[in-house]
Amino acid sequence: MRYLRSSGDGTYGLEATLTWEITWEGAGGTGGDLPDGTFATTTRVPVQEIQSVNR
Repeated sequence: MRYLRSSGDGTYGLEATLTWEITWEGAGGTGGDLPDGTFATTTRVPVQEIQSVNR
């Protein structure tokens, strides 16, 4: 994410998502797929400092 200015006394929303796909393999040729999954959350974060390079 790119922020062009600080959030001042407020916050910006930040959303993160984790997705997984799982397969397993066991002894004797057993194995299979487990259900895919997704976990997502949103939180508020302050952005207190912005740095830039000026040439």
